[in-house]
Amino acid sequence: MVGKCIGTVHRFKSPILPLREVWKLVWCFNIFSLFEALTVSENISLGIFLELAGPGLEQQIVQISKQYGLPLDPCRCVHLLSVGERQRIEIVRRLLNIQSC
Repeated sequence: MVGKCIGTVHRFKSPILPLREVWKLVWCFNIFSLFEALTVSENISLGIFLELAGPGLEQQIVQISKQYGLPLDPCRCVHLLSVGERQRIEIVRRLLNIQSC
């Protein structure tokens, strides 16, 4: 299946996957599953596909957060962040997973 989102063509492995991922993106805004003692990048690495959680993750976080206007510092500890910044972590985590489909 081919889908177009924000000017980019995405190829999905099944027609159900895009709908499932959009549903998760909608609900992730108000559900925090973050470890306050960890950094932004450590929290994101716990909730993404294994192939994305390797070297270069911090660069990907900065890139995608700037691309969508959700700036994040991957090295900041979560306990220092506002509620809005914590929401950004959840959104960026989901966007990283969606882009890898």
